[in-house]
Amino acid sequence: MDIQIRFPSGKPKALTISYDDGTTTDIRMVQTMKTYGIRGTFNINAGMFPAQDQSEGYPRICKETCKALYLPNGNEIASHCYTHPHIAQMDSAIAIHDMILDRIALESLTGSTVRGLAYPYNSFNDDMVEAVRLCGYSYARTTDTDENFRLPTDLLRWKPTTHHKNPRLMELCDKFLSGEPWDEMSPWLFLMWGHSHEFKRDDNWDVFDRFCEKMGGHDNIWYATNIEICDYLNAYKSLRFSADGSFAENPTTIDVWIMKDHRLYEIKSGSRVVF
Repeated sequence: MDIQIRFPSGKPKALTISYDDGTTTDIRMVQTMKTYGIRGTFNINAGMFPAQDQSEGYPRICKETCKALYLPNGNEIASHCYTHPHIAQMDSAIAIHDMILDRIALESLTGSTVRGLAYPYNSFNDDMVEAVRLCGYSYARTTDTDENFRLPTDLLRWKPTTHHKNPRLMELCDKFLSGEPWDEMSPWLFLMWGHSHEFKRDDNWDVFDRFCEKMGGHDNIWYATNIEICDYLNAYKSLRFSADGSFAENPTTIDVWIMKDHRLYEIKSGSRVVF
């Protein structure tokens, strides 16, 4: 008996992006993402909002732009801690206070729960991972890229596939698009991270434009936010299979797709499927 997870509608691949700090260059990024149907997550430091959008120095967005930009365009707002600190160097209570402040401020601003986090400066250790969990975050993204498409095994130490500055970016894209994961034990996931202000600084917006043009619009790819992928993986883990594998129950609120013995099944929320 062979049972494997598949993404919504049975898709074998998923793509998401994760960008940090909330700068005015995110505006151009979100517009390009919308053009090509790509979605993702933006990690915000609510304690560093300026009074108005900035164009000089480190060009952070203001509260009003944050509220209007991300969620209405189908993206996720996640935490990057309130003051962008090196949390692994801090007392746990102070680090927890900073993480909770960011959740409270962002949720108050948007009216939406914030359940994801990206570690500022990639600063974390075992104690901070536990602190993130206690603060109610469902996942936390690192910057430890691994150039593969495997599903995360630890959502509180989630490794991206690549940064956009990787000289092998287009090679990785081609591998992801041309590869066929149907015979693998799990589907493929591509997660790219970075800071959108880098495109302006490096004068290479064409990198992101080419990425979106190449990776967008494929019928076999699920375009999702980080939290949607997190929730889907957890829903799959919550499926209850009979001891003999003859049926499965889905106690979650998310419809889940699986491949069992090379046949696709959709197990709808609250339902039982007999194989």
